[in-house]
Amino acid sequence: MSQPQKISHMELQQRTLDTVIHIFLRFPRELRDQIYSYLFTYSDSQPINLAYSHLTALDPNIDPEHHLSSRWVGPLLASEMADSFYGLNAFAIASSSPLNQTLSFCRWGSGVMPSAFLRQLSVEIIEDSSSNCVTSDSDQSYEQESVADERRAKLACLLHIPRLEKLELRIQKIWEGPLEIRDVNPLIHQLCQQHPRVEIKLAVSFDNLLQEAWDSWEPEFGNGLSLAARQAHYVEEFKPAGFSDCTELIAPPSEEDRKHVEEFTPHMIMPRSRRATAGLVDEDVATRKMLQGHYACQEPALMRVNLERHWEVWQKLKKSESSL
Repeated sequence: MSQPQKISHMELQQRTLDTVIHIFLRFPRELRDQIYSYLFTYSDSQPINLAYSHLTALDPNIDPEHHLSSRWVGPLLASEMADSFYGLNAFAIASSSPLNQTLSFCRWGSGVMPSAFLRQLSVEIIEDSSSNCVTSDSDQSYEQESVADERRAKLACLLHIPRLEKLELRIQKIWEGPLEIRDVNPLIHQLCQQHPRVEIKLAVSFDNLLQEAWDSWEPEFGNGLSLAARQAHYVEEFKPAGFSDCTELIAPPSEEDRKHVEEFTPHMIMPRSRRATAGLVDEDVATRKMLQGHYACQEPALMRVNLERHWEVWQKLKKSESSL
């Protein structure tokens, strides 16, 4: 009589899972999608960080049962679940993450790229700080002298997300002065033309700029103490305010906007606001969040008119370049 074959715990677990998967795949796809919705819809108000390290290491609540892993549930189920995971939730990509690589990286061997199924995405962008942004009021000189095209090339992949429904561009300001978004302006117009149903939002934050000012502050007394000790005794930790909605700035200009600009800012130059490091740094989080938009742009009507003009200049320049 042959001895019963010993089966390891891992093998037994895998056999049980294979049986469950075999039965599960007999369910109609519509029913499976409802189950995926229950498994993968996250109620957190904050978007999920799409960075690879975050999904695999920093957040244990994302796929703790390894349902998204093709090595665990097989390629078919993994691809269906990844489809639901990316389609049901809102995601964010930080400025430190390479955008194209992040959107096209298959994390669990499911064969599913995030860009194929994402519906809600927020992308953080560091404000263009090239020297001519501050000094140039001419759209043509801005295009000829700046590195805007290099920045746009890195964002071009946002034009190729077929199921995208909501896109939020989060601009992190890093210099004092009016908001500079001419580098992303063509992208916004192209998205509106190619994907008219996509809801595009613009948000602005001064956190990086204010954090730097906050950390560099030193009291005039107590010079015998180390900076860390002085800050610990006299300064609270900086509290970020996050991003404030400024979507009104990228709306098409109205006739009222044009009349306002003609009457109050005929020179078409955006007036400078008060220094954020002087006016915002001492405010509480709620007040900063409310005021950030006003510090970013003093004249919303002028911004809308100028962005429309810049888009026309950009199109003419690209047309002349292509004819050479």
